[in-house]
Amino acid sequence: ILFVNSCFSTQVCCDASKNKIGMSNSRTFHYIPQSNATLYAEADDPEFMEDTIMKIEELGSNVLVLTAVNATTGQVVVTETITCSADFHSRVRTVQRFDSFGELYGIIICKEKKVLDIETGALTPFP
Repeated sequence: ILFVNSCFSTQVCCDASKNKIGMSNSRTFHYIPQSNATLYAEADDPEFMEDTIMKIEELGSNVLVLTAVNATTGQVVVTETITCSADFHSRVRTVQRFDSFGELYGIIICKEKKVLDIETGALTPFP
């Protein structure tokens, strides 16, 4: 994983409940390199990033560690580890969320997999 210049990514979270409400939200991040294997992130959602400094560090060729800190209290509010498979077609994300005083209030573990179009090799759009 190598960061050159800067890049953007959009995360879309969809309702996966049985009632299939179909609600979703999205958030776009702008990643800005600061040094070799380190970058900072900004989000288009001011409430999400309010008073928060987000830093992402590359640890080896397959592991990223994200840390978000509340700038006022100095407390960590999010830590996330992203471990990519050797072929980069799947990854596991573990997220720990804390309140602004450092109290743990949530843990998320996700396994994600790229779905590629057989003919073109391009990413298949989310349904």
